[in-house]
Formats: sequence, structure tokens, C-alpha cells
Amino acid sequence: IFAEGGGARAQEMGLGNFGRRVMSFAGLAKLSGVVPLVGIVPGRSFGGHAALAGLCDIVVATPDAAMGIAGPPFVRAATGQDLTADQLGAATVHEAAGAVDVLVADDDDAIAVARHYLELVSWDAVDGVAPTGDPRRLRSIVPTNPRLAYDVRDVIRAVVDADSDLELRPRWAANMVTVLARVEGRTVGFVANNPAVLAGAMDRDASDKMARFVQLCDIHRVPLVFLADTPGFLVGPDAERTALVRHSSRPILALAHATVPVLLFVLRKAYGLGYFAMGTWPFDPVLMVAWPSAEFGSMGHAGAAAITGADEQDLRDDHSTLAFAAKFAVDDVIDPASTRRVLADTLRLTPPASYAEPSPTRALDAW
Repeated sequence: IFAEGGGARAQEMGLGNFGRRVMSFAGLAKLSGVVPLVGIVPGRSFGGHAALAGLCDIVVATPDAAMGIAGPPFVRAATGQDLTADQLGAATVHEAAGAVDVLVADDDDAIAVARHYLELVSWDAVDGVAPTGDPRRLRSIVPTNPRLAYDVRDVIRAVVDADSDLELRPRWAANMVTVLARVEGRTVGFVANNPAVLAGAMDRDASDKMARFVQLCDIHRVPLVFLADTPGFLVGPDAERTALVRHSSRPILALAHATVPVLLFVLRKAYGLGYFAMGTWPFDPVLMVAWPSAEFGSMGHAGAAAITGADEQDLRDDHSTLAFAAKFAVDDVIDPASTRRVLADTLRLTPPASYAEPSPTRALDAW
């Protein structure tokens, strides 16, 4: 869908057709969850044109784009504010707010991203290519000290086929990274905590971002790969004022109803309900493995020691990767450098024909 225009024409209000014969919104909405939908916004898109883009799986915009529920003339008439299109809703504003999934340089790049997205969700496997860089770098990308930050995108790039990745909503809720990519030619959806932002903690926006991405992958029959490194959900009064107790349920609900294969790789911190929401045992992952740097707990070990009076080091030892493996709480502890191979081998054992029957056709949540 190329969504560019100012919306309904005010001069046509007298034709008596408003709300009666406008079939484009309902017609496009009925296609959601049935076929992939891409909205491209190459310029000014207000009113109904912006609404059409919002009905799509993803929204791709150029720097010339501007969007809004109403355009400058309508806003001026309704509120008295005299704003330009960019002041009202520039593309960068919508990218930061999560309304634009991918911001590109120009129209040609927008078409290329749309084509890439459609190829990724088409089910068609292609010949795999090696990832960018040496997979052995995975042994050093993640610091063993859980207080040190790193960008989880470096892990993803070391695992996926070179130039196959498409990150959605990169500037919104950056503590959660959602990426479509190929691994040895097979499309997967990565859901990854990003310790470079909020230490990888889950907040309201990260919950919404993850839930919607899980739905997108499930609807298009794309396996989900979780990379867990989180201290859990944010706590405190500021978090509660965002209705986090409700938003935090969204990824859990989405996962509970997903029917595509789920694979979980625990990279480091695996704490609390935030870790539970990352595809753990109750969601029947086909694979659940950990790196040697992983550590588990219902909360951070320092906090648990402060509450219980237990020795922090004893808690760490009791909740280490090897301790959990000894209790069969993970399938295996793997060399980080073997992550791509383990992932690819598992995907070969779960071809699309082996998936459970999908849920009845449903629309993809617009948010």
C-alpha cells in the first residue's frame, strides 16, 4: 500500500457517501492476518491515508514522510494551531514513537525493504550464506559481568545469514530488539533483550513491542528465537503508572496462543517474570539452551541476598548454568560459537509441515 494523500476531501461532504461506501478500510482490515501487508509512506499522509498505513503489518517511511490522524488544515480549523506537516508528524517522530517500523533513505529503499519483508515471510527457503564476521566472536561479545552492557544486535549479526536481517521499530523500546532474518536460508524472528538499554529490563513499550512481533511471526508461520538477558520487568512507582501490570501480560498472552516453534537461548541474566516471558518451559520451546555466562533466579542475586540474608555467592552458585543443567532445567549448555549451528540443526528438525495447526485466522494487532 502506498499511503500518500491528505485524507477525505472536505468539499465532498455533501455527496452523502461518508461511512456508506468507503470500503477500503474494512477491506484492508479483512486482509490482515490472511496475506502480508506493507504500508509505504513516501510523503504526506494524513487522515484516511495514514489510517490505511496503520492497518498494515509494517510501515516503511522516507525522510519526506509526515503522518497524522488529521492534516494541517483540519488541525488549524479544530484547534487554531497553525502547523506544518513536519511539525505535526514528521517521520522521525513516528519512528521514535513506534508507528514507523523502518525509516529508509528514499523511495527506492522503501520498495527494497517491502520486497525483503515479503520474501522473509513467504516461507520460501533460499540458499544460506555465512554470517558477517567470525562466529567465535560470540565467546567474547557478552561480558561475563552481568552489570556490563553490550548491544545484542552484535550477537544476532554473528548468527544470521549476512545481509538478511530486517529490524523492526529499532528506535522505539530499544531495550527489546525484534528482527526478521534468515539462518541458513530459513526465516526466523528474533526477540532479544538488549542490555545496552535499561540493562535489558522489560517495560511497557518493550512488552507491547514483543507481543505484537510474536503475533506477526505466528500469523506468518515464522519460528521464534528468543535471546534472553534481562533483570526482569521494571519496578517502582514510575513503572506502575504505565499500567505495566496489564501491559506485561501481553507478551505472555501472545506466546501462549502462538503455534510456531519457539527456541530459547539464555545468554546471561535470566531473572524474574521478565525472563519467564521470554519463551521458557511453560511455552513448550522445542529447544532451551544456555551459554556458560547464564545465571537464573526469581530476581537478581544481590537483591535476593539483601532480602533473605543468604550469601550472594552461594545464590550465584546455586543458580548458575551448570547448576540448572544438572537439574535438567535446560536442554544443554552450549559453546556460544556453536549458536548458529545449534539453531540451524533444530530448525531442520522442525519443518513448516510439522507445525501445529495455526489458530483461526485473526487480524494482526495494529499496535
